[in-house]
Amino acid sequence: MKSILITGASGFIGKSIFNHLKKYDYTIKCISKSCVDDKHYSSIDLLDNTKVKNFFIDFGPFDVIIHCAAIAHGQIPPNNLSVYDCNTTITKNLIDADNSKKSHWIFMSSISIYDYDEENHSIPIKLSPSSNDQYGKGKLIDEKLLLNNINHLDILRLMPVYDKNNLKDLKKRIFIPNTTIKLMIHPSPLYNLCHIKQIKDKVYDCMQQKNGKNIHQVGDINQTSQIQLSKMVHGFGIVFPRFFFKIIIFLIPPLSKKLRSLKILIKKFVFPNKYAVGVLRLDK
Repeated sequence: MKSILITGASGFIGKSIFNHLKKYDYTIKCISKSCVDDKHYSSIDLLDNTKVKNFFIDFGPFDVIIHCAAIAHGQIPPNNLSVYDCNTTITKNLIDADNSKKSHWIFMSSISIYDYDEENHSIPIKLSPSSNDQYGKGKLIDEKLLLNNINHLDILRLMPVYDKNNLKDLKKRIFIPNTTIKLMIHPSPLYNLCHIKQIKDKVYDCMQQKNGKNIHQVGDINQTSQIQLSKMVHGFGIVFPRFFFKIIIFLIPPLSKKLRSLKILIKKFVFPNKYAVGVLRLDK
């Protein structure tokens, strides 16, 4: 029997992992920012170092720590913190509270740690990529913190996650922002996505390994076209040729810092990278 801690367990990914693992013979404790009426859950502010330490004193140590908690894209962090500072503080507090230093950590990172690749070839798994995205930068710092402090570690770099009941990340690639109008790009771009089942299976597989440090890029084997995505949701569609966006990118002043993020965003959604799926073992 293993003792497991899941952080961010009221979110889509954390809750899915909890529901999957509770079918097995594990003792599971969950941390959630919001109150959940379930004996497995505790509502703890992970930004409060003292409260996190007290939680570990009361319920730890844990054989496995599955760290999902994070401020996601589009969410507003508390206490006037940046997304970068908020997520990194959470990870530091958890590492600090884990006094046993024997726990197997499974960390939910993101494919956002990679910058847009102008060459548009398949991006292999890299130990130390770079990112201009604040969310991605925070995940990279978290990865380094864990690699420097945890002996048994699996980092899961997730591609945009979905299932049939949760298409939030996919809709960003279909609808014009703040509308129900579908933006249909022709020819259709291909995206790397990740069905939630891939994550649940990967977490369970990682838990069967006894030691080591690994970086996994987790996603569906095949890419999904925007046309396929658009069929999953209802809405009126407007077709735009791909060269239209090439013209917009060309017209954006190269030295404009304010418009640089817009330029990167257009490239990500109209000319997205292709990411390798697999594992990088760091302790061969």
